[in-house]
Amino acid sequence: MFVTQSYSKTLGLYGERCGCFHALCESEKTQENLITQLRMVVRVNYSNPPLHPMNIALRVLSDPKLFNEWLSELKVVAGRIIQMRKELRAELEKNGTPGNWENITSQIGMFSYTGLSEKACKVLVD
Repeated sequence: MFVTQSYSKTLGLYGERCGCFHALCESEKTQENLITQLRMVVRVNYSNPPLHPMNIALRVLSDPKLFNEWLSELKVVAGRIIQMRKELRAELEKNGTPGNWENITSQIGMFSYTGLSEKACKVLVD
């Protein structure tokens, strides 16, 4: 099982490649094989991963005061995204834009797939 985490956007470290990769392996042999493959992938992408963003993430995530500040700010950002999605859906529905727009408010995360077609975009612009 693989789990990845990115802190680049949630810590405001855009373009800094800051995150984690976790792997649960069935055996030590599988773990050794995985590490060998990961080292090759990492080596191709960059020789020396950036330390500055990792140090920032480590400091914020390991200090309870900074972690709670970050979490509080993250909740504000998430709340804003949720509110903007509600408003977008309401405007699309108010304008009679063809389609079902519940996907906009049911999705989570910073990005959203609107499903807008070329026809729907023309309705919004006209």
